[in-house]
Amino acid sequence: MQTFSPAGREVFFRTATLAALALAAALAAGTARAETGVGMLLAPWDWDGKQTASLSAWAGKSTATNRTTGEETRLRYSELQGRFHGEGMPFMVGWQGKFMGFGSTDRAAIPQMLHDTAFSLTTSLTPKEPAQAFGKDWDIGLEAGAGQAASSFGDSRGYYGTATLTAGTDLSDTARLVLAAAFDGNRAVWQDIPLAGVEYRDSTGEYLNGDKRKPVFSWRVGFPRAGVEWRPDDRWLVAIQADIASLGAARVEYELGDTRWRLFGALRPYRIRAHQEGDDDRHRLFFSSETVEFGARFSPRAGIHLLGAAGYSFNQVLERGWDARNLSTVREFDAAPMIRGEVRWDF
Repeated sequence: MQTFSPAGREVFFRTATLAALALAAALAAGTARAETGVGMLLAPWDWDGKQTASLSAWAGKSTATNRTTGEETRLRYSELQGRFHGEGMPFMVGWQGKFMGFGSTDRAAIPQMLHDTAFSLTTSLTPKEPAQAFGKDWDIGLEAGAGQAASSFGDSRGYYGTATLTAGTDLSDTARLVLAAAFDGNRAVWQDIPLAGVEYRDSTGEYLNGDKRKPVFSWRVGFPRAGVEWRPDDRWLVAIQADIASLGAARVEYELGDTRWRLFGALRPYRIRAHQEGDDDRHRLFFSSETVEFGARFSPRAGIHLLGAAGYSFNQVLERGWDARNLSTVREFDAAPMIRGEVRWDF
């Protein structure tokens, strides 16, 4: 097993305090329980003309007690997302879908399903050479998309738009500054106005993982998100992140002797918002839950990952309101065991 030098660990502890303070600030902001749209979910893209794609899908289920009626309610969670960039294409195609099903007879308050599906196109506005401003080279990107979030695919009130403008510049070999302005018509808070964002990314140390070099410690701070990743050696990964999408997420992974297998434990949030058919235009339904899970990931070949996990879902609540600042509880559900499966394909 490869280990890292004492100097690398010293750098980690010197930077951990700053990262922890920034993360704490982001966790405080996370009480708004908002969520970014499809444009912000798409990872930064390398515009080098290569053909590449990423597809992932997961589904989970649990049975929880409706605290109002005492009924056992089957909760079914699922999510898919992907992106594709063909060789020579001037844009990237991205899509996502979230689906929340409720197996319940309490139809006066609970719909059969909530869905949030979206599609977007992302392009570089500086594909040939970076823009010059403030003595720096800036890479500028633009995303535009549309989606529907409703309890019925026939509900026209569920349609919304997204748009994101980003500008990024390298401050050093490892540090990067990203500025953004984003509009998301289904954001949990202030969905009717664009919001500005800023993020500073940096890393220290590196190790060789196969033919790729990865940082020992990396962090990003800013608004609306922050996070840290630490690899104490080549088998362990500790990651913590927070944004206005949730109160935070965390993951610990350990690679077994057979590098195709990884064990993990994680804290994962789940959020979905949608218009309920028959309700007025000024209200949406908000479902939220948190899950602690443990499982294994198997990668039979490069780019293919199969995951299975079991855990416990808690803080499960269905709410109604205009945005996350003025929600009223519709139904609460008891904590309950949950199982989940996921497949991911990168090529």
